[in-house]
Amino acid sequence: MARGIASKWKQPIFVGFDIKMTKSLLFDIIHNLNDIGFKVICCVSDCGGGNVGLWKQLEITFENPVFVTPSGQRIVHVPDAPHLLKLTRNWLIDTGFTLNELEINKKPLEALISKVTSEVSVCYKLTKEHLTCEEPQRQRVKLATQIFSHTTATALRYYKPIENIQLLDHTAHFIELMNNWFDLANVAHAQDKSTPFKSPYGVFLKEQDTLLDEVYNTINAMRCKGKSSLQIFQKGILMYINGTKYLLKILREHGLQYLLTSKINQDALENLFSQLRSRGGLNDHPSPLNTLHRLRMIILGKNPGIVSTNSNTVDNNQEDYMVAKSLELANINIKYDENVDKGDYGSDTDTASEDYDPQNINDHQNENEMAIDGIEYLAGWVAKKFKLTFPEIGCTTTELNKKKSLPDHDYIMPSWINHLSYGGLITPSNDFRNIIIRVERLFNKFTKHEVPKGPNVVSKLTNKIFSRMMVDEKFKRVIKVYIKQRVIIRMKYSNYHMRSLKLQKNK
Repeated sequence: MARGIASKWKQPIFVGFDIKMTKSLLFDIIHNLNDIGFKVICCVSDCGGGNVGLWKQLEITFENPVFVTPSGQRIVHVPDAPHLLKLTRNWLIDTGFTLNELEINKKPLEALISKVTSEVSVCYKLTKEHLTCEEPQRQRVKLATQIFSHTTATALRYYKPIENIQLLDHTAHFIELMNNWFDLANVAHAQDKSTPFKSPYGVFLKEQDTLLDEVYNTINAMRCKGKSSLQIFQKGILMYINGTKYLLKILREHGLQYLLTSKINQDALENLFSQLRSRGGLNDHPSPLNTLHRLRMIILGKNPGIVSTNSNTVDNNQEDYMVAKSLELANINIKYDENVDKGDYGSDTDTASEDYDPQNINDHQNENEMAIDGIEYLAGWVAKKFKLTFPEIGCTTTELNKKKSLPDHDYIMPSWINHLSYGGLITPSNDFRNIIIRVERLFNKFTKHEVPKGPNVVSKLTNKIFSRMMVDEKFKRVIKVYIKQRVIIRMKYSNYHMRSLKLQKNK
């Protein structure tokens, strides 16, 4: 697939079955693209065995990720960042790392997950599946990003689930480092300035290069437990860093000031693969003929019902297929034969990462610190939705820090939100926090810690809970949003609990 590095288009350009990419084939593709006016400046691939073999043919290394075509054209090679993150996660949970004789491993994560004892928790996204992570879960980028996240690193530092502080701190720092690197390697929006690492590469170049240098030095010095040399994923990360820096220089030579790094990953191609498979159900493996037919429909823009809501990757660039856009602009309508290749439009992936760890649900009196922080965090999420309508129910942590010098403000600072926020999270006001805690108690009392059933359950629960509270009528819709989200959380928690029990019975 070819795609624009500074414009919104993509286009499949070569299809083969049981064909490995070779140096000569790649050069032919680049030559043909150049001939029709599309200058290739970068190539992307994952770290599969065939692609690593291609690296050797091209004579590229992590120190020098640039190859030269027969015409003398210099092209940067960049490994796929989501694939590198998954490989890093695999080695972390399988062996762990040593860095300057210090340990980095999954023990702090195991201890943290064991503390998740309620359905509402600050680390609700982390489950035992994140650390067992058997196939096909290892193919899902989302599970890796949830381990390597700012939330996970902050929770390790804040809750200190193990006594070995040195191991805890180094593991938390490594997780935060990988989170920041992946944020920088996955930028899709030019206007995102929330942190330097979520901004396009080149906008905050000093801070961004400082991060890349720290990641480079860390990965280069780090060794997988039991290994004495760099592994492929480490060489891939080092190659990515050197290649991205070189690519930015090329872009600036052509008048561009920054790079949207999500343009140099394989998400668009992975998303296409998911579309090709999604029409035939969970285990669909279309024949070559059906694949070509489906691909033709996608390229022409006639793609009814082919969606993949839970694909392994998410392409955030919203690019149009070039041929489909051209046909649309030319007002050419291609008829689609609905009788060809009919199938159920399902997804070939699961959503296990969105569920919750199966532990006993405590009542409010026995809720642990993580659960209370989770309720406050959820209250802040609701407050953000109504920030313009009811500004008194919460404010951002940045605004709160300004108000702290005022004598009469009624906001408290939940320490978890304070640690987690970059400045944009919402801190619920003291009054709103107390309202939500009361709503949470009544929700658990009326539902008896079970999934509520029947029609209009959210409206009925809202009316029942609201009638037991002394709250202004205007806040009823705010409470309804909280209850709706709690019902969704309860359903996910219950589903995960049932799946876990089923797995235990089958063992």
